[in-house]
Amino acid sequence: MKFKSFCQNFLLLCGAFCFFAFLALKIDAFLARPLYLKSAYPYLQFDAYLGWKPKPDLSIFNNPDGGGDLHTNSKGFRSEEIDSSRPQILLLGDSIAWGYGVSDHQTMSFYIQQRLKNQQIQNLAVPCYGIDQSYLRLKEAIDIANIQNIVLVLYKNDLEDTSTNVREDRRKPLFVMKGNHSEMTEAPISRWNLRNFVSRTWFYNQLIRPRRRLNVLVSRIVGDQYRSQDEAKKICEILLNRIKTIAAEKGAHLTVVISPGENEYLKKSTEYGWFEDYLKKNGVDFIDVLSYLKAHVSADQIHAFYRDNAHYSQKGHQLLADLILPHLNQAQV
Repeated sequence: MKFKSFCQNFLLLCGAFCFFAFLALKIDAFLARPLYLKSAYPYLQFDAYLGWKPKPDLSIFNNPDGGGDLHTNSKGFRSEEIDSSRPQILLLGDSIAWGYGVSDHQTMSFYIQQRLKNQQIQNLAVPCYGIDQSYLRLKEAIDIANIQNIVLVLYKNDLEDTSTNVREDRRKPLFVMKGNHSEMTEAPISRWNLRNFVSRTWFYNQLIRPRRRLNVLVSRIVGDQYRSQDEAKKICEILLNRIKTIAAEKGAHLTVVISPGENEYLKKSTEYGWFEDYLKKNGVDFIDVLSYLKAHVSADQIHAFYRDNAHYSQKGHQLLADLILPHLNQAQV
């Protein structure tokens, strides 16, 4: 009799716990909803292979990042639909190449397309991507017919982004060194992984994230990983070599654009210098944007090319397009 009573009470307790846990999650989701609506990246969706990628067939006319109009094609590229009869140029990178903060008709890919008569550019860039995700994005798109050019835009934070399995509180793939080669971890990524789940809660965003020590503790609990800078450099070398190999196998010309932050006009970052050294050493065609800016733009004019320290204004995107186009012409696109 006592055992039966114990079982009944235990079941009631479990039921009450589940009910209140469900209620707490619903309340949290309701409180967190304004956070989702204010998100700077409402055009991204979960992806088990890449971590996240742009939604396909998207049309946004008041983009929260301040950029105005934003459209994607059926592949989720910020470009027109693919015309397989035309030679293709693939643009890879993060929010800089994507065109964060500017409208479709103000991006470097738009200005490049305007100047091309018979070719087509596909903007495969995605906000917050590291070199690892750009490489995986390229692998996904490698079956696009008639690829003649691949353009990769790099920024100084790409080394850091490639060294971790979390970016903007989202789980992402991670490459790690195993002896002399690299292996990818965190793939496939579960939609319900603990990092993504915790990051969407009001409790985390309002009470934990602003407090550094608590945030570090939660980061450990949810399994965030951070590799050393030396390991990140080795990984980036391997991935850049793989991108170079893919381009060669497709018969495409690879051009790498090293994009400086506005503050690098006064002092070049060590990451920028590392990219320069790697590209020179490996004979990769690259564009040194910083040297161009120092040679042709005065210190009091540099701000006009940027909307913030990393991202370009419309004028900046026009400049990048002008710098990229001669490299495409040299490749006889």
